[in-house]
Amino acid sequence: ETLSQELLLIGYNMDWNDFVGITEKADEVPAAYLIERIKIWRDAELVATDFTQLPDVKVDKVAFAKYRQELRNLSSQDDDPRQWVFPVKP
Repeated sequence: ETLSQELLLIGYNMDWNDFVGITEKADEVPAAYLIERIKIWRDAELVATDFTQLPDVKVDKVAFAKYRQELRNLSSQDDDPRQWVFPVKP
C-alpha cells in the first residue's frame, strides 16, 4: 500500500506527523506548510466521502456527516496544526 492508500483507510487515526516528509525534521517544518498539506488531504477526504451523504447509500450518515464537519473545522482548533485533533473516519 502507498501512503495515500493508508491515509484513506477507515479508522486510521491521523495526526500532523502524517504530513511531514521522511527527509524533513518534524519540528523544523513551518506551520504554514503543514496547514497547506493538511488542507489538501482534508479536501480530498471530503471529496472521497461525498457519496456517504447520498440517500441510497447504506452507511451511518450521521457519523459521516459528523466526521466531514470535523474535517471542515480542523483549522479552527488552533493556529498551530501540531495541536489539532484529527477526526477518525467512521
